[in-house]
Amino acid sequence: MLDALPDRRWSALARDHFLEVLERGGPVFTDHTLRATDTRIVHSRVLVLPLSSDGQTVDMLMSGCVWE
Repeated sequence: MLDALPDRRWSALARDHFLEVLERGGPVFTDHTLRATDTRIVHSRVLVLPLSSDGQTVDMLMSGCVWE
């Protein structure tokens, strides 16, 4: 759940990725660098893929994230 992420900025980024996939109707890959709340720099790569149970309407999203 997005609300379970430890930093609201991360949940906002995830929500934005999901919305971009819905608007495009296609996959979205992003590469981010964020400053964590304890001043560490956090890098992430995120891929969000649209899925459809009927082959036309996007009704599911699959995402993967790699934190460095």
